[in-house]
Amino acid sequence: MALFRVKPRPRVKPKLPKFDLSDEAADRIAKRSLSDKDLEKEEGETISLDTRDFRYASYFAHIKRKIQNAWIWPVAAQRNRGELLLRFKLRKDGTLAEVRLIKSAGVRVLDDLAMAAVTKAAPFEPFPEGLERKPITATFVYE
Repeated sequence: MALFRVKPRPRVKPKLPKFDLSDEAADRIAKRSLSDKDLEKEEGETISLDTRDFRYASYFAHIKRKIQNAWIWPVAAQRNRGELLLRFKLRKDGTLAEVRLIKSAGVRVLDDLAMAAVTKAAPFEPFPEGLERKPITATFVYE
């Protein structure tokens, strides 16, 4: 699983964060989140953004860089800590097909921030030809 770690970066003016996800969207995402039991039932396997498979390395580095640039941790949310797991699917053209919260950080704002980062980072470069498109997993750690 890709491991994104973030430590607080000071901002000039601390503000309450503006989230791209509405409450309704976050609720819809939460309802679609998979439990461990559901995850076992899903067909196919996933691939971690941290894979050591050389065929994916360059493309996944591009994805990780874009997500890292889009991921923020506003001052107002920095009192919260947690770790979460996301699963997302890309279309052949690099657009985002789906993002699912697999394991929550236990703090909704942290889950929303990670999901917003993946959403904002898209679209990515087109998926390399000849590579099997599998759902991708990424771990986000707020510490």
